[in-house]
Amino acid sequence: MRIGIDIDGTITTPFYWLAFFNEKLGTSLTEKDIRHYDHHLDFGLSLTEFQSLRTTYLKEIHQLALPRPGAKEFVNRLFFENDQSHIITAREKSLAPLTQFWLKKEDFLYNNLYTLGSTRKTTLARSLDIEVFFEDRLETALEMAATGIPTILFDTPYNQAPPAPGIHRVTTWPQAYEVFKILKSKKEKSMDHQLKRQLYQAI
Repeated sequence: MRIGIDIDGTITTPFYWLAFFNEKLGTSLTEKDIRHYDHHLDFGLSLTEFQSLRTTYLKEIHQLALPRPGAKEFVNRLFFENDQSHIITAREKSLAPLTQFWLKKEDFLYNNLYTLGSTRKTTLARSLDIEVFFEDRLETALEMAATGIPTILFDTPYNQAPPAPGIHRVTTWPQAYEVFKILKSKKEKSMDHQLKRQLYQAI
């Protein structure tokens, strides 16, 4: 199968940047206080103010990234067990060298890295024929699912919503891998059924 994997909040822990922003802003927000993917809403800042601060410390912030428990084991397992494994992130293109260095340092394996500078990943995913996507942003997951790409969504306080078709909510990488195996098995059975049907019709 061809899979797509997000980085921040998916491969990495979702709140590695929180202590940094608390220190810079003089706040004391906890993980449970972060209820929006657009974090400026939780800090009480305008988008412009938050983006200005983030841009100033962009590389410093991302150097704080830590892998989720089990991420390396299962991301690498996905790489070896599937046709293609693409890492697709909303990180800015200027962060590509830093991101490549971090992934190599942490021993993550993948076919290609795409730094889009945008959360709109669906067009690229469709062009790569992605069959399953791993993500933490709810809106991206909904967009993927709406185009027929099943999405494994890592549960966080900022992506809460009622269940939706095509979205499979998980809390850990071992759980994500088990859900993926189920999705892959269903896909293979469907393809096998279609092949048998085509052979039968050809007879």
